Amino acid sequence: MAYTPKEILAVWHKCNGRCVYGERILVKPEEYSITWEIDYAIPLSKEGKDDLPNQLVACIKHNRQKGARQRDSSDVGYGAT
Repeated sequence: MAYTPKEILAVWHKCNGRCVYGERILVKPEEYSITWEIDYAIPLSKEGKDDLPNQLVACIKHNRQKGARQRDSSDVGYGAT
């Protein structure tokens, strides 16, 4: 997905600049697509929407480990569930 700088910053602010899977991992907005990416509380593959309420910050390492599963109560961090 391609996001505008404004959209990227909105997701970053929503999650306080922290990975939702490893809340101690602080990311910088300018490092989008280098150290972090936008993930989804409800995956797009499971009919989740590509909009701010469903978008989350995830560091690349944790997002790759998670795969396409949906977030649940065992996931730490910020943002929508």
